Amino acid sequence: MRQPPFSFLEGTPFPASFLQGASGKRPLLLQGTEPRLGIFTHRILACHLLDPLQPMSSCIIVCGDNVFRPDILMQESRKAGTDPRTLLSRIHISRTVTIHQFHTLVLSRLGKRIADTRASLILLSGILPLFSDGAVPERESLTLFSSIMAELPAILLDQAPLCLIPVDRHEAESDRRSRRLFSLLESSSDSRNLVAPPSTVRTGERRKSGRLFGTSEN
Repeated sequence: MRQPPFSFLEGTPFPASFLQGASGKRPLLLQGTEPRLGIFTHRILACHLLDPLQPMSSCIIVCGDNVFRPDILMQESRKAGTDPRTLLSRIHISRTVTIHQFHTLVLSRLGKRIADTRASLILLSGILPLFSDGAVPERESLTLFSSIMAELPAILLDQAPLCLIPVDRHEAESDRRSRRLFSLLESSSDSRNLVAPPSTVRTGERRKSGRLFGTSEN
């Protein structure tokens, strides 16, 4: 069921109610616009990794856009009085540059990685930019993407981590293929719609892509 738009202020504590109703059975589609989407996504990672009820939990990031913001995680960690190195050491990053790599990693390796790392959260990052690449035939892209979304629930159900898929709404509406990909994604996911209050948005504000950082990459 579609949730109402959710607003947040950058300096406030992470709102635990945002994830109410989310489960490991279906991925959670987080819709928003950059830079706020990236900030909020990283705060979700921090919230999971700093949860005192899950002190040994970890996170797996399948990164298709080579964007990661350790500075946000370090800031959240310091606010919680935790050594940022401890938090960052529990993040496992796998970078992909082609849709075939992304497809293989998710369907053939993700389940084992979840078991090995005891991950409580999975982040699938950069899906739309990767699968909408005009250098790849559209039919091939849609076929691989459809198989990922069809098989992902079974992978998640087996071990029940929360899977988060952030999507910039501007990218989702940029061209016909992106719209088709987004339609497939939306029909296969639960959804949260993120909006920043107008007073927090500054005209022309853009986020620079952060350098990919992680203590464990494969």
